[in-house]
Amino acid sequence: MKELNDLTVVLTACNGLISPSQIAGLNSVRERDIRIIGTDAQTQGAGSKLVDEFVQVPNGNETKYTDSIYRLCASEGVDVVLPASDSEVHSLSAEKDRFQEIGTTVVANNHSVVDRAGDKGKFLEYISSQGLPCAGYRIPTDISAFRTACK
Repeated sequence: MKELNDLTVVLTACNGLISPSQIAGLNSVRERDIRIIGTDAQTQGAGSKLVDEFVQVPNGNETKYTDSIYRLCASEGVDVVLPASDSEVHSLSAEKDRFQEIGTTVVANNHSVVDRAGDKGKFLEYISSQGLPCAGYRIPTDISAFRTACK
């Protein structure tokens, strides 16, 4: 059997509710060593105590977020980033190619898919444009249009 290389993984939002199970899953791998670097904007939480290393970063929707994760990946030789919050997936998916240039894979869909899936209006417009069945919908742009849509 081929020996697998060890990995360094960044798990974002590591103080989230499901992070302990994600960390346990990564730690259960026996075929290779996985070093887990947890990141989060908050320092309090179980995840930051369960990872091999913890780094506090800005919130995923802040302008400095992506650069802080990029610098971490470059300095630590990170192989994989596992974004664990919607805002982090959105920010990091837009920069996947940049991360790939330093050998880091961001596990997220392409940004156009993430953007479309994260905006219900865009998603409904897309599936409707593809001829797929969907519920009737309106996308109000102001309060007057909203009131009209509610009637």
